[in-house]
Amino acid sequence: MSRVLFVNPSRAGQGQIPINIPLLIGALKRDGHDVDLFDLTDYQTFEGISAFERIFFKEAPFNTDKITADRREFYGGLDGTPSGVELKRSDYASDFVQKIENFKPDLIAASSLSVDFSFITEMLAKARQHFPDLRIAIGGIHAILQPDSVENTGVYDFICVGEGETALSGIVQVVENRRDPSTVPGIRYKKGNAYLRNSMARLVELSEVTKSDFRCFDPIHFYRPFDGQRYKMLNYEFSRGCPFNCSYCVNGVLKGLYKGLGKYHRVKTIDQSIAELQELVAEYKEDVPSIVEKS
Repeated sequence: MSRVLFVNPSRAGQGQIPINIPLLIGALKRDGHDVDLFDLTDYQTFEGISAFERIFFKEAPFNTDKITADRREFYGGLDGTPSGVELKRSDYASDFVQKIENFKPDLIAASSLSVDFSFITEMLAKARQHFPDLRIAIGGIHAILQPDSVENTGVYDFICVGEGETALSGIVQVVENRRDPSTVPGIRYKKGNAYLRNSMARLVELSEVTKSDFRCFDPIHFYRPFDGQRYKMLNYEFSRGCPFNCSYCVNGVLKGLYKGLGKYHRVKTIDQSIAELQELVAEYKEDVPSIVEKS
């Protein structure tokens, strides 16, 4: 089995957990792989207060005793644990190198929006200088829509141009030498100085998608604002794809890209959603009423 280190390059700050990475973590753990996460949202990478905090958080206080206790448990009580509600202020580039040194991943899996692509590419390129044998894969909306720009960097061994569940599972098998990369649908892969392009993968059935796993995320990101308070929340995927074609949205482009590969707009059954939500509440809810303070 493989060791996979996910990288979330978002610098949006606290309260931000994406949908895709927990889904993929859950899928890999289900298959017996060892998984960890390096999350840039753990770091205070903005000067002062971020735009997200200015808009949503200024009148939504934490129960600082509870969140501090949660974070001490998450970090194992080690020196350097962020105190209270503060994000990390250490050097993320050095911390990333140390994470690779300690975890020794067989594969680094990054997911990036276009706004973060240059940032994460530079960080991964520098990491490869320390670890020249690193195998690096990238997915997310930038890789799907702009794979040529990803190829041009030369940094990535694998580019996911389809949905991650199928592509990442195949990439891990390639890393384990159990599969030829040319047989993995939905990816481009580097061979020498060139990239070879495989056929697209069919869209996944949501009935086959594994429950999200959020255990790699700092507990500070579970707390989000609502009605002047910060409640413990998680994102949940009821459906995937959109039935509409708004001119300002990427869905029209994605529909064209995935045409003929299965139904684009997929919805989970009510029974599946209820069962998964009950599991998530039981696993992550804890003592929600006691950790919310009135403003």
